[in-house]
Amino acid sequence: MSVGVIREVIRAVSLARFGYSVAEYPYRIDWGSVVIFSVTTVVGVMVISYLVLVLYRSGGGNGDTQPSPRVERFGAIATGMLGAWFGFFLLVGLYATFFLK
Repeated sequence: MSVGVIREVIRAVSLARFGYSVAEYPYRIDWGSVVIFSVTTVVGVMVISYLVLVLYRSGGGNGDTQPSPRVERFGAIATGMLGAWFGFFLLVGLYATFFLK
């Protein structure tokens, strides 16, 4: 990280004599990337939460190894979200490969 910061400082100082300013650099938000990152984060948190819940419930020590219906429903939702996420990224990749030139 420090190499990147030093590189930007050198670039800003070197180009200042030509009228370059970092503050005037245009800033545009790519909302598609923000949405994909947000959805990926939600799906990841759901799947990891399910795995942690299963690990926690399996250490109960009462000998009952069957998950409760609530845990099964949560697992089905998390697995469905993961499958939909994978399918979406597969479709985006295919679209980008065959239709974007």
